[in-house]
Amino acid sequence: MRLYKSLPPRPSIEEVEATKTVLQTAENEEKTKLEAISKEQYHHQPLEGVPDELLSILQQVRKTMVLFQSHEQKKEAFYLVEVDDMFESEDSSEKLNLMKTTTLIENTEKMGAIVLDLKAKLMDQIEWLPVSIGKLNSVTELDLSENRIMALPPSIDGLQALTKLDLHSNQLINLPDGIGELVNLLELDLHANRLSSLPASFGNLKNLMNLDLSSNNFTHLPDTIGNLTSLKRLIVETNELEELPYTIGNCSSLLVLRLDFNRIKALPEAIGKLECLEILTSHYNRIKGLSTTMGNLSNLK
Repeated sequence: MRLYKSLPPRPSIEEVEATKTVLQTAENEEKTKLEAISKEQYHHQPLEGVPDELLSILQQVRKTMVLFQSHEQKKEAFYLVEVDDMFESEDSSEKLNLMKTTTLIENTEKMGAIVLDLKAKLMDQIEWLPVSIGKLNSVTELDLSENRIMALPPSIDGLQALTKLDLHSNQLINLPDGIGELVNLLELDLHANRLSSLPASFGNLKNLMNLDLSSNNFTHLPDTIGNLTSLKRLIVETNELEELPYTIGNCSSLLVLRLDFNRIKALPEAIGKLECLEILTSHYNRIKGLSTTMGNLSNLK
């Protein structure tokens, strides 16, 4: 159950960071002032006629004033941190452990639901999904993004009705061959994972229209990428790509191709076959010259 409605507004990340800086500064100032007061007792000559007890009391009063001023300075900062901690606690309490995840999957199957949203809802310890995920043969949209999933079970091939799969911001190292069985997929988001290759079966996703592979560890794309003839949007920014496969020219439906932040030295001649292409970006690569076939891309904006 969400309690957010009963909580004050959540401070932004910037506010929390600034608040922590204020607290640290206040702590340092407090420590410095208290140490300075303590040192005065040893370095100053005693005042004639003033009892040591009175000097000690005055010293304690000054220290109390320092502590009070420091407390007032930190009061609002403490409040902001406490509010953020309450939200952190609420976020954590809502995360699903493996048993709850399995139960949710089973209930989704029984109800015949077509959408399952697990975005940022799995506990950090969950790195693998239960095999039962493959039973969701009615689900058309599945969002597993912003978790810490390292691998998908082979049973993923059971999601035959799936048209949209969002796996961005996980820890995926590879994909199972069964991913190629999801032939109805239209959108697949894999950005911000740890992928360096795609399975051979990936070329079976011939209905795929949007594919995001950005922010991974790819050094090359498989030749089977050319089988994705329905692809309209291909994003492979921020990888380690050194070249594109010649088969890229078979992706004749491509409208958007983003290649920024890679190590590409040249674009293949086949790039000229992408006559529908409207947006092509290749900033921050090592390209020194353009293919002569680029002149065929008359729709570029």
